[in-house]
Amino acid sequence: PTAAGWGYVIIISSEDDFARIILPRLMAAEANLERVHHVDGIRRYSNVTKPFSFSDEDIESLAAFAEKVVYVGLIIVELASLAVEGDARNNQNVQQGYKKLDQLAKRFDCAVITIMHEARNVKGKALLSRFPGAMAMTTAPRNIWYAREIEGGSTDTDATHVLVRAKATSGNLEGGYLYSIKGAEVTRKDGTVIKTSKIVWHGDIPGKSSDIIKWAESGEMLGTKIDPLDVAVKFIKELLRNGPVLVGEVEKQAKAAVITTRALKAAKKTLGIKPIKLKGAGQASPWVWCFPGGEPK
Repeated sequence: PTAAGWGYVIIISSEDDFARIILPRLMAAEANLERVHHVDGIRRYSNVTKPFSFSDEDIESLAAFAEKVVYVGLIIVELASLAVEGDARNNQNVQQGYKKLDQLAKRFDCAVITIMHEARNVKGKALLSRFPGAMAMTTAPRNIWYAREIEGGSTDTDATHVLVRAKATSGNLEGGYLYSIKGAEVTRKDGTVIKTSKIVWHGDIPGKSSDIIKWAESGEMLGTKIDPLDVAVKFIKELLRNGPVLVGEVEKQAKAAVITTRALKAAKKTLGIKPIKLKGAGQASPWVWCFPGGEPK
């Protein structure tokens, strides 16, 4: 939500069919379809629809359409190369394309997300070296997120993929997210059942982006590439920095952060933490974790 209310989304797609693929996925994600608009082409002087490009003329047509919407909060462009006129391996072409996207974002005071596929045979390479096309494909965007499948199957949280920051204007490349892609079924208004897919989130994963991806590509259990004790110690310090936390909540948060019981116990011992039972409710009083000297009075 914004000061102008909930924003509308414009999807410009040149790859996936909207009706067969994108729309069912939006339905599975329980999106508000009344606020989603799809642009697959431009029709001006005849009944012939031409593919949308980011020519000045097409952008003005898009702007005229967008101005009819109360508030555009997000524009999604699939694929990023759609915004580039000419060869996407040419830095100048790419820079000009992203300049137009930047102008579009400023014009409507909205966010713009572009989607890129990774190149082939990228395992082991630096994150920003994994995208095809000109170097400007990674230097022009302000932020880049990178998704990778976890080799060797799912984790103990059922996650099958990770999402990390490959580039951030803040410079913060710490942490990522675990998720899985699950099958789903949605029903159209005419009663037709469509099989599709949806994303299920499984919590945060600590560590540097590069280390998380190395782990995801290693095919080994979580913690073999990232020191589990170090991760657990950092987790507890952050969780308890504002005071005691209920034992049940500690365990819940640790599970969401993919921290094993063994690592959690080891970190507790390292930090000298001993569970304390609160007073005031007799045997029903809950137990909490807190740092030594920070016991509740």
